[in-house]
Amino acid sequence: MTTFCASDGFLVGSTVEYLSTSYQQWIPATVIRRHHNGTYDLDCRAAVSPEKLREVSRPPSGYLHKQKQQQQQQKKTQQLYSEQSEEQHCQQMQQHVFQEAGQQMPTLLQSKRRIQHPEKEQLAKVMVCSTTNISSATPNAAGSVSDMLARMPEEAAKMAKEAGALADTFLQEAWQLMQQQSFPALGQLMTQSNICLKQPMAKLNIHVGCAHDIGRRPTMEDEFVFLDEATCHNHSAFIAVYDGHGGRACVDLVKSQLHRFFLGYLRAAPKNVSQAFHGAFRATDEIVEAQRELSSGCTACCCFLRDEGFATMIHTAHVGDARAVLCRGGLAKRLTCMSDHKPTDPTEAKRIMTAGGAVINGRVNGILAVARALGDHCLKAPHLPNDAVSNVPHITSTQLEHQDEFIIVACDGLWDVMTDQEAVTFARTSHQQLLRARPSPAQVASLPNMVAKMLVKEALDRGTSDNVTCSVIYPRDLESLL
Repeated sequence: MTTFCASDGFLVGSTVEYLSTSYQQWIPATVIRRHHNGTYDLDCRAAVSPEKLREVSRPPSGYLHKQKQQQQQQKKTQQLYSEQSEEQHCQQMQQHVFQEAGQQMPTLLQSKRRIQHPEKEQLAKVMVCSTTNISSATPNAAGSVSDMLARMPEEAAKMAKEAGALADTFLQEAWQLMQQQSFPALGQLMTQSNICLKQPMAKLNIHVGCAHDIGRRPTMEDEFVFLDEATCHNHSAFIAVYDGHGGRACVDLVKSQLHRFFLGYLRAAPKNVSQAFHGAFRATDEIVEAQRELSSGCTACCCFLRDEGFATMIHTAHVGDARAVLCRGGLAKRLTCMSDHKPTDPTEAKRIMTAGGAVINGRVNGILAVARALGDHCLKAPHLPNDAVSNVPHITSTQLEHQDEFIIVACDGLWDVMTDQEAVTFARTSHQQLLRARPSPAQVASLPNMVAKMLVKEALDRGTSDNVTCSVIYPRDLESLL
């Protein structure tokens, strides 16, 4: 392992390790930007001094040129998408997913541990390899099969129909065996890939509720965004809570633009959620700066849920003190940074001072109570030597487990008066009380909204003085709660 060399520094794309003062250990990261003052932005931390870095591996030769070409291709993709209809793009994405699935399916079929029907396996291979649409070999694809059969001679149609039936049986039995955990190799294969088959993959059935209140403030500066089918298929969702300050100018721009940039980057590189978040936060902040909004800003907490193979992942990105907390078996698990990006955090304070700012009375230059935010360009370059307030988000990725019940995403109006565990316990008790009343299925559908309203009311009863916005996300089917 090589260490830092002052003559050349670290290249963008290098794999490094930085010394975490809070954990007192080396943490792996990737360099995404180098500042003029010699500090580096990593994919998980901003403005790290080179003395706290050591290099693990450099990017391959021609990496920077390749990265530039990828960025140009992303711009072309975004421009092309804007010129296409939503329906056309959905069809292209589905075709791309089916092509990837077709490449992985022969490997999936080769495992002898999963099923003891070699004749069915052979016929299933024939069905998969002889059609250009992988959906013909999956359950619930009767329409595609019918269209194909109509174009085939009678004898070939009969053979394909038999192969299709056996392929369906094979996949259903393989799925049952996978649920019994008799062959972990299948789960590992699908989790590492980007395949999203409609069946028999576990389906993301998300239910989202939201509530808000102006509190004691004269104006409401919070915003909430929820997008289902965020990547043009029914296995993803995007949820965001934005907490504005210094007026609504910044939060209005962020509410309308951040998710558009995120989805654009994600469509260009579907597997790189972290890169999509970094690009979206940076591009959105540049738009705010272009509007010459110097004193208006906002914190942000974004969650992207997606089925990835047989696993459901939640990717979280945030700047500032908006927070996401997962209820795992009744215990609170924070998905966002433990410091809430407060200027008093030692790492953030050092970064602020290195950028030419100062921490006065717990605020950046005595003005802002968070060290990272969108907007607030009076505390960023070129008004300061570097960005004292950073727009680099803290990003985490978490695989949801069976004991995970819900996620709370809220602004500091809630977290100022409730701890993570208090909020989780209150929400859990609230929905249990609602279920004891034996609600109808229609009433169960409103459960997330009811729990969110009860959390907001509890925050107001505890004396919060800020705007309060709270979202409660149930990543499972609500009927299972009955």
